[in-house]
Amino acid sequence: MGFCALPRALFVWILQDDGNGKMVPSDVAIMLKLQDGSIHSDGKAPPVALLDWYEIGGEILLVMERPIPCEDLLHYIGSKGGTLQEEEAKIIMKQLFRTVIDLEDRNIFHQDIKTNNILIHTQTNTPQARLIDFGVSCMAEKDSILRGFSGRRSASTNKNMENEHE
Repeated sequence: MGFCALPRALFVWILQDDGNGKMVPSDVAIMLKLQDGSIHSDGKAPPVALLDWYEIGGEILLVMERPIPCEDLLHYIGSKGGTLQEEEAKIIMKQLFRTVIDLEDRNIFHQDIKTNNILIHTQTNTPQARLIDFGVSCMAEKDSILRGFSGRRSASTNKNMENEHE
């Protein structure tokens, strides 16, 4: 299990319906929406499960699954000498693409997919990717276009930065 406390002073909570009529922080609502078993099928990079959550003293405490053994993709690539074999990279990328398509079908946009937010479950010979950190994810209307940028500027493409300055 992992714990993540989000201080209220750092974030503005956006409340969404949890599907049962209760208004909860959007990242909690999204994680609850992802508990559907179909996103955990073979060939996908399923998100880690939200086991429970609490609002304590103006903070949100998320209790989440932590697959063992695992490491983030950045460290996994480093442990392989800095590169992956093409077949292994294809397996991981296919899992991620299938998951992103599934998220889009659910109108969820992660907004922060990067090597630090992908866990590789290393228990078997075939890597199993898991998507983590839905803290800046959002719900989007079907066929809408998201124009804003979320995340660190260092992770942004030059094109995104150029468009912001226009």
